[in-house]
Amino acid sequence: MLVSKLDWLVIGKNKENALVQRIFNIHCLFGVVIFFINFVIHSFTDSLWVIKLLTLVYSFAYLILYYFSRFRGKYGDSLSIVSFFITLSVLNFSWFLLNGFDGPIVLGFILASVFHSVTFPKKYGVFVPGMFLLNFLFLVFIHFELNHLISNGYYSPTEQYIDLFSLSVISIFLCGVVIIVFRKTYEKDRIALRQKNIELLNTEEELRKHSENLLITNQELTTAKHEAERLHQQKSDFLSTISHEIRTPLNSVIGMARLLTLDGASPEDKKNLSILQFSANNLLNLINDVLDFSKIEAGKITLEELDYDFSKLFHSIVNQFTHLVNEKDIALKINYDKNIAQYLKIDDTRFKQIMYNLISNAIKFTHEGSVECKAKLLNEGEETCEIRIEVKDTGIGIGKERQELIFKAFEQESVAINRKYGGTGLGLSITKELVHLMGGEIKVESNVGGGTCFYFDITLKKGDTVEIDDHLSVFDNELDLSFLNILVVDDNVMNLQLAVAIFKRWNVPIKTADTGVAALDMVKKNKFDFILLDLQMPEMDGYQVAESIISMEKDEIDKTPIIALTASVQQEVKEKALGVGMTDFLSKPFAPEDLQSMIFKYSKVK
Repeated sequence: MLVSKLDWLVIGKNKENALVQRIFNIHCLFGVVIFFINFVIHSFTDSLWVIKLLTLVYSFAYLILYYFSRFRGKYGDSLSIVSFFITLSVLNFSWFLLNGFDGPIVLGFILASVFHSVTFPKKYGVFVPGMFLLNFLFLVFIHFELNHLISNGYYSPTEQYIDLFSLSVISIFLCGVVIIVFRKTYEKDRIALRQKNIELLNTEEELRKHSENLLITNQELTTAKHEAERLHQQKSDFLSTISHEIRTPLNSVIGMARLLTLDGASPEDKKNLSILQFSANNLLNLINDVLDFSKIEAGKITLEELDYDFSKLFHSIVNQFTHLVNEKDIALKINYDKNIAQYLKIDDTRFKQIMYNLISNAIKFTHEGSVECKAKLLNEGEETCEIRIEVKDTGIGIGKERQELIFKAFEQESVAINRKYGGTGLGLSITKELVHLMGGEIKVESNVGGGTCFYFDITLKKGDTVEIDDHLSVFDNELDLSFLNILVVDDNVMNLQLAVAIFKRWNVPIKTADTGVAALDMVKKNKFDFILLDLQMPEMDGYQVAESIISMEKDEIDKTPIIALTASVQQEVKEKALGVGMTDFLSKPFAPEDLQSMIFKYSKVK
């Protein structure tokens, strides 16, 4: 109980120096007690008034130090230094007034030196014991050499013995208290350390278990990752195979239907051919949507920005829907801001895809009225243009509660809409991701029965002048390319027949080969101006054929343009084709005007 009381009196509030502060508080508290007791003793004797005054002053000085340290929490270097100089002054005055070396002050030097060595800032090292030692030796020198400066302030030897006895008793008691505090602190620290050690062992065990669990989880995640990669690769291979197998016959279907339409077919035949083309194109769009959705999921879609006459590009895209609006007897309007810079950098393929999805949807869901396509300049900088693209219709509209869902994969406005109008529900989801890839965000404003407006803002860099816009070329049925020597290599007979039919209109008696080996034999015997080369063939694929042809041509300047021809639309396929040295890439099914653009771009046609 007594120890607890004493502990309360000297408790340290400074967490970093709690023990040292306790000793400092003990030192100050007993300084108060010692000097007050001495003041009381000297008050009942005939001691010098100076001694009485000094004992009282020093008692109050230590009381102030104790108050600031214990109750105000101000313990620190400053209090320790002040206490040190107060103690030195006490010892020096007491030495001269209380019989010097023969008085009790020698014991005070020893006790003060110990206490201040513990409480003084550690950064001063042996400064405290050194100062006490030097001061003590100096005073001893004075005592023996200049003894006349030393006075005996005691009234009688008995008073001196009482002072010595009281100082000794208090010193012993003070040292005992310090030892008790040290021991108690040590016990507390030992118990705390043991508890911390137990907690550390428990934590270590928990960490070991967590580590084992993490190792198991990591192994499971690695296995799951490999399985996901395997499944993703299977999906990618499956989509690539399905795409190739479906797009190959579609190439013949769409191409032949297009050629038959140009052959002066009867109105009834043209109607039937139009239905055939429309159905084939719908199937092609469905395949493209599935492939694009898969690419978006895998993060494999990147933009390829080229310079285009943006006005021509925009008008060309919209005008392709003229026949559809004519069939539905609705108006197709173009509202184009002439302040938009003429040449801009844009990925025309992805922009076309966005516009096709929006315009075809607008036409599909509009039965009367109009569809308006708008391009408006919002801001123009030195190097960029911010443009708002809008596709607005007067169709059936979309309910407010469904406007967020339509941008999610495989979602449509309603089941009834899906049954009536068809579609996969991927178009707007893909459109949203493509617009986001271009740096914009697509939004919709619509009311049921009040039409719909889809719009988005994109910032495009200004481009350079485009001399020939190959991508906007129009199929010329009367073109004469009879002076060209062209080789078409494809293992599919229908595709070879389509190529023969297309080139026949341009007066080109092309040469064909259905294997890679046959193609190489022809290249060895003839000099071709242009080669269309299918990539997926048995025995010797297109990559091997291209490498062999390139290795045979010694003249770098007069190399034959080799156009990769394949039903695959994977970026990896295109990169591999260009990587082996092919000139360009043409995907099946292709329109005759796309082939025409390639010929103009890479052959001798001017």
